[in-house]
Amino acid sequence: MMLTEQKTGEIYSSKFLFHVIELSKLNEADDKEKQAELYRWAKLIAADRWEDVCMEAKGNPYRELVKDELDQIRQDETERWLYLREEMALMDERCRLDTAKRQGLEEGREKGLAAGLERMQLLNQKLLQDNRIEDLKKASIDDTYLKKLMEEYNIR
Repeated sequence: MMLTEQKTGEIYSSKFLFHVIELSKLNEADDKEKQAELYRWAKLIAADRWEDVCMEAKGNPYRELVKDELDQIRQDETERWLYLREEMALMDERCRLDTAKRQGLEEGREKGLAAGLERMQLLNQKLLQDNRIEDLKKASIDDTYLKKLMEEYNIR
């Protein structure tokens, strides 16, 4: 089943699928179903023993990553706590970096806007001093002409 937008019927992504699996009915699967990738994932999820998890994960890098995460989770309480603290620290660091990046971009935008306005005001003043009203009007609608005037008045 593909996810679609309710009002327009637009598909969100053809690569995102939603499957409902009754894990208790895995033993009822026929031979064709047992060959499917989805069946292997379901077996991994439903595994009761660690050996079954390892067997289902073998040969598939994505399932092996899941197995590695499960291995971390099943460790003793102290090791699990240390692992979770490390994961939280990594997430916190990513969050701090994202926040710093966002703040830096906002500051850069604000400074750039202020500098651009300052340059525009300076050009407007010089054009008015030189009584170049037509040039001022043209520069307000033509970016190329605006740049030419900025160069002419040596405004950087």
